[in-house]
Amino acid sequence: MTYESSWSDDRLRAFLTAVYTAGSVRYVSEDEREAFISEARRRIAPAVGRRLLADLGVTTDPDGLARIAFEIIGEGVGRTRGTWLMVASDPFDYCVEMVFATVRVAFRDTVGLAAAGDDERLAGIAAASG
Repeated sequence: MTYESSWSDDRLRAFLTAVYTAGSVRYVSEDEREAFISEARRRIAPAVGRRLLADLGVTTDPDGLARIAFEIIGEGVGRTRGTWLMVASDPFDYCVEMVFATVRVAFRDTVGLAAAGDDERLAGIAAASG
């Protein structure tokens, strides 16, 4: 299946309206889901990946970022974030912000905490063996 290579802001807003009308991303057709993910892989994932590398020093998978973008943006459609997304002058830029902020928090809540715990365990090991 071939998808549009570049969505306009209006095309993104039409997709968001369809998600809102359906009530959830779960009810979006497989074709629409894959079309959005394809566009997110091209327009959202690279920018989010660069920001995560610069901010946290981590590398990420573009396909994973595109797929989670579908979930994050879909969840935000019926909320205040979705309202701003619909009226923002650059909705794709705001998509980047939404995905970056959510993934950054997820990193800090999981990997970031594990790393802090590792430091404490390593200090304990060093103290016990010294």
